[in-house]
Amino acid sequence: MEHFRVEDLNALLSLSLEIIPALVFIHRGGNLLYVNRACEEVLGYSREEILNMPFWEIVHPEHREMVKERALKRLKGEMVPERYEMKVLCKGGVEKWFDMRVRLVDLKDGPVILASALDITELKEKEEALKQLNYELDKIVQDRTYKLLSLTKDMETLLYAISHNLKSPLRAIEGFAELLELSLKEVLSERDLHYLNNILHASRRMRKMLEDLSRYSKIGLKGVVIEAISVEDVLEDVLFNLKEKITSKNGEISIRKPIPHVKADRTLLELILSNLIDNALTYVSKDTSPKVEISAFQEGHYVVISIKDNGIGIPHKFREKIFDLFQRLHSEEEYPGTGIGLAIAKKAVELLGGEIRVESEVGFGSTFFVKLKGV
Repeated sequence: MEHFRVEDLNALLSLSLEIIPALVFIHRGGNLLYVNRACEEVLGYSREEILNMPFWEIVHPEHREMVKERALKRLKGEMVPERYEMKVLCKGGVEKWFDMRVRLVDLKDGPVILASALDITELKEKEEALKQLNYELDKIVQDRTYKLLSLTKDMETLLYAISHNLKSPLRAIEGFAELLELSLKEVLSERDLHYLNNILHASRRMRKMLEDLSRYSKIGLKGVVIEAISVEDVLEDVLFNLKEKITSKNGEISIRKPIPHVKADRTLLELILSNLIDNALTYVSKDTSPKVEISAFQEGHYVVISIKDNGIGIPHKFREKIFDLFQRLHSEEEYPGTGIGLAIAKKAVELLGGEIRVESEVGFGSTFFVKLKGV
């Protein structure tokens, strides 16, 4: 086997130090004893200039004391970090960042510090640009979130004011219309009775809409109390409240138990389930008895509650819009409602940190999925 002679190996190592891109230098805490060609090229000084200046002069003032302290401790044999980043002042005052790797080497005439440095200035500039971009993005998000919250609050205040202030005059219209119907029913013509019934019907529908609008604007105002909730217990209360509608519709509700507990506010969860089940009982073909299947499954740390019906279904293009306020796909004559129920459900789900979505096919029913944190 062929071996290198010591002098040849030393020559190769010396040449290697001169051609590598990393800066390599040696010092004992004062002037530099050795620098390679990369030091000249990167720092902008000649080798002679570098070797005739104290090492600390090229270290940026921000890091000078730290680097000096570590070097002196290292020369005394104390433990200090062998890798760190520092800024250097190049010729002409140009600042550059370096990734330093430093070792103590014992020689016959005493220990020396051997260091290599990689120029990471470009990387640091990109990091700084990224930090600035993140800061600006965070500020934009904060500003827009604040504006959105302010707008939402203003809208909810407006909705509450509208619903509250319209209740009294509407109650008066409905009351007087009922009195007219009672007192003049025998003397009014069929056409006049039709008009009067239209007034009653419109005022009752408006009252229901204002009640729903008021309910929507109040969601979360009293604070949201998150606790472990039994979905089965809430369903029991919801179905009891809907018992009359279920019976009149000849509806069938099936619950696949057990349903896992969730972290939620009981009032909000009741609102969600009540509106979804009520819709499932309402939006069915006129010759069809509603059938609603309620089940749930685990999805990681979440519980997904599924409410499946045999209703008329929802066209694909409306699957997102149905969760907006006042979105109705059918006339009042076809299916009574205010177009607020699903908006209430969505707002309540979002306040609980959950998600709501729907899968549907026209003529084959819909399945609503409510995703909430599990216990």
